[in-house]
Amino acid sequence: FYFTGITFGIFLNVMCAFGSIYAVWLLIWAKNITGLTSYSELGYACYGWVSIFVINALIALATAGMPIAYFMIFGHICPQILIACGVAEGSFWSSQPFCVITLALILLGFYIKKEISEIKIASLILFVGVFSFMFILAIKVITGTWGKFEPDYSLWWPQLSQFGLWANLPTLFLAYGFHATYFCVYESLAVKTDANGMRATVISIVICIVIYTSVGIVGLLAYG
Repeated sequence: FYFTGITFGIFLNVMCAFGSIYAVWLLIWAKNITGLTSYSELGYACYGWVSIFVINALIALATAGMPIAYFMIFGHICPQILIACGVAEGSFWSSQPFCVITLALILLGFYIKKEISEIKIASLILFVGVFSFMFILAIKVITGTWGKFEPDYSLWWPQLSQFGLWANLPTLFLAYGFHATYFCVYESLAVKTDANGMRATVISIVICIVIYTSVGIVGLLAYG
């Protein structure tokens, strides 16, 4: 939102959300027409065996992008928290490598799960953490902890001349790349129907767009 502005940022989030829903709708149609329930099978049926390697490489890159982004964010935030808690600044224990390695080891048990349903507890913890963060932000805004906001109309419009606007667009596209894992989610459904698959997609995207936009806007207004 810092580069896109509030109005253009909301517009991009909405367009990406609709794009992801439309992609899932196309996948459902492809599944019903061909009877195939994986990207590899669909690619093989349409383009031959070479497409299997290309498709899986693209999916691997897409699904790895989100954890990498989270690791980068965590690596920037965690050292400051450790320093604030009394860990010596400049030491290994307050460095980015230590924080990233520690997070990777903690999450290692979740990486080797075969079914999405096996990480249900982790998902619930994540939701509690995210909504708690949003609640704290809302309380700070309502109570005026950050002081009275002065209207800054420059925050509402995109900085078209800034390279950061265009450099951060791939991150936004990645944030709505749910369709890359649709078939895995579909196979994990208790009742495997197209309606349930689309319902799960829409609900997840609505939750994400609310979180993305609210946190982005409040953070922009609070910190500039």
